[in-house]
Amino acid sequence: MIWFLLSVFCSVSIFLIFRFFPKYEVNTFRAIVVNYVVAFTLGMWIYLGKGQRIPGDLGYWPFVVLIGFLFITLFGLMASVTQMYGITVVSITVKMSLAIPVLFSLLYFGEKLTVWNFAGIVLAFPALVLSTYQKSSDTGRFRLGWMPVVLFLGSGLLDSLLKLVQQTYLTEATSSLFSALCFGSAFVFGLVYLVHQKVSFGMPLMDVRSLVGGIVLGIPNYGSIYFLVKALQIPGMDGARAFPINNMGIVIVSALVSVLFFGERFTLARSTAVGLAVAAILLMSLS
Repeated sequence: MIWFLLSVFCSVSIFLIFRFFPKYEVNTFRAIVVNYVVAFTLGMWIYLGKGQRIPGDLGYWPFVVLIGFLFITLFGLMASVTQMYGITVVSITVKMSLAIPVLFSLLYFGEKLTVWNFAGIVLAFPALVLSTYQKSSDTGRFRLGWMPVVLFLGSGLLDSLLKLVQQTYLTEATSSLFSALCFGSAFVFGLVYLVHQKVSFGMPLMDVRSLVGGIVLGIPNYGSIYFLVKALQIPGMDGARAFPINNMGIVIVSALVSVLFFGERFTLARSTAVGLAVAAILLMSLS
């Protein structure tokens, strides 16, 4: 159980760090770029530390490039959603995107969809809507923010691609290498953008606050994945049990942290969203 607790702690820590960046005047994107250097370094250190070598005939390079682009794009969007909407909203948005890879598995791999799975997918959408609805200051009507919706769709696409690569190319021995290479790809995309900003607009390439913030962010970012993998290695534990436990823990702890530490309002709609999210995760995991 300690591995689940550490994975949930690291995942929620990412949201907390994003919330603190504006307070300490950390440039979020620069910190995210540094974060991927840290995650790549940790991943390669652990992989090579086991005496393993990098194969010369990797067939998944196109996926490394595409997933690296999605990593840094969605991570930046996740930071924006966290800072604008709060920790509860971003945790529900990301975890409810589980509905998309479930549908992808049904259509592409021909996996069976039970009545419970279908019910979970259906519940995911009202959970997303209720968690992100805001009252417009102009009209007084409720409106759905576009950023959580894009994050939901993008996260679902990312998870679907990861599942495709896992089923097609990866083994237990090469999965850690693939993750590290995707982190490295994300760093390259981020660096290219920073250089563009520097050349075109004279923006600083890096600063001390962003460097420190990126290091602080990179450790739990890698840890959230590393500890979840360790949890999957527990005897008798499989993904059908591990992922729901992990996802439900993140949603619940994020909701508690947002209220206790940031005073986020827990309206009836948002409380209902948390309940629906937990129920949806549980139902989508039933086989």
